Amino acid sequence: MRRRASRGAVAVELAIVAPLLILFLIGAGQVGLVVLGNSVGSSAARDGVRAASIRYECADNHTSALCTANPSPNSAVIKAAVMARLNGLVKTPTVTVSVVCRQGSSMGTVILCEKGVVVPDQDVVEVTVTWRHIGETRFVTDKVHTAVARSVINGRPDLSSVAPPPDTVPPRLVPPILASDANVDGVIDTLTLEFDEDIQLSVSASAFTIANSPTGSNTIASAAVAARTVTLTLSGTTVNTAPGSMTVALAPSATGVRDTAGNQGTFNATTTTDRAGPKLTNLTDTAGLIDGRMGALDALTMTFSEPIATSLGTTTVSESDPGGSGKDSVTISGISAGAQLTNSTTYNTSSGSTLSVTALTTVSGNTVTVTIASPLVCTPLLCTGLGTGADSAPFSFTPSTTLVDAAGNAAVGSRTISNIF
Repeated sequence: MRRRASRGAVAVELAIVAPLLILFLIGAGQVGLVVLGNSVGSSAARDGVRAASIRYECADNHTSALCTANPSPNSAVIKAAVMARLNGLVKTPTVTVSVVCRQGSSMGTVILCEKGVVVPDQDVVEVTVTWRHIGETRFVTDKVHTAVARSVINGRPDLSSVAPPPDTVPPRLVPPILASDANVDGVIDTLTLEFDEDIQLSVSASAFTIANSPTGSNTIASAAVAARTVTLTLSGTTVNTAPGSMTVALAPSATGVRDTAGNQGTFNATTTTDRAGPKLTNLTDTAGLIDGRMGALDALTMTFSEPIATSLGTTTVSESDPGGSGKDSVTISGISAGAQLTNSTTYNTSSGSTLSVTALTTVSGNTVTVTIASPLVCTPLLCTGLGTGADSAPFSFTPSTTLVDAAGNAAVGSRTISNIF
């Protein structure tokens, strides 16, 4: 009976104390939210004034000739900085953000937040933030809370009224000067010059001087401009795609190279860089007993517009029959640009086959020679099917791009020949 009485007393005591304990915990939680809200509110005001210190213009939402929008864009930025800190901790619709500018100090006279009125690095901007807390209870009255922050106006620079410094630097050449053969005729006809800024579109060719031109003439026919690039067209007709010691110089001139501010470009004699591939200018063969039939010591000679730098040696000459009525093709490994289609079906009379012979290639300056080995070394044995080409018309021969000049430019162009070898 005594134990039952004791348990009943505990239950009664708990029923009396529990509501008080719950009310205490709720009240403590609400007070904690208030304390947290006040701390965050102060931080929000400081965030706002940091934004306002450089975005003070029209932030007080006054209306004038310079401040026509209300609210102003700057005030919206300041409020956004405040709300980014307060969101979730206060009743958002209750938040207000006000901005004033003060003359000279935090207690100075209120002035317009406007360029021409505010003195940067001297006057002060003040941001006031008000809000109400979330979670109102009888323990926490739903009153307005306020935080104020102030900062010296840093003065965002207004560059719209500041003229840029005058441009006194002339356009400068960006090497290299490229020498090329634009129409692939074996004659250097174009010089391309790049500058470090845009230049005026009218440029006189007389401002430039070239020396040691391989074209046979140091005359510049014309000059054209596109943005930063000047293209010089050269005179002369001498076949030679190696610029060698050719140089270009530019004199300062009112009609020469000028930037948009009128500064005149100039540079001393500058060497050029070879961008012209060796052009195949001539193609002949030396026939032995029968023209058009590969035989020992038969030779094919190619002449280019400049020396060839490729190292050559033994190669293979192949004649292929595609079968049926298709035309035969000739391939010289490392010398021709793949299989060269002839106008004949009688170089190889064995349908659908390929026969090959060994040849020696030599380079001498501008000349490359392919000579069939002696004695004739042929695959298949005895050159079964070896015939004599009977072209009805010349066929075009294109050199391999493995043939290059000293600058690494690949061979270009093609020549026609009737019976090869």
